[in-house]
Amino acid sequence: MVGLSETHANEAVPQGDWATTTVYFNETIKACVQPRPSDEMLKLVFQISTGRILGVHIFGADAAEMIHHAGGLVNNPLENTIWHVVKSVPPAVTYAEVLMKACYRAVDLIHDTNHPS
Repeated sequence: MVGLSETHANEAVPQGDWATTTVYFNETIKACVQPRPSDEMLKLVFQISTGRILGVHIFGADAAEMIHHAGGLVNNPLENTIWHVVKSVPPAVTYAEVLMKACYRAVDLIHDTNHPS
């Protein structure tokens, strides 16, 4: 884990201005060739009004190798928002895709919150 947990986000960010998204490793392209246990996942904690990445939780094998990228995003909030991540190009066929998918879901959540059907 890097950054804020949900409990800490609740204390640091105005209520209703943060949310989470979760993506399981098995939802990635790489999992097609290297299946993962169904409980391995990444949870993204983000600020709705700014897109700032507040925290990232990674559970599963190789989490220690993946968290460094998330740490860079959390520690540089002005230049690394969910919008920056969705506009980037991740390395092909890696589990970095899980972070990008989480950011896409965050953007969708913000869009749905601002434009309810």
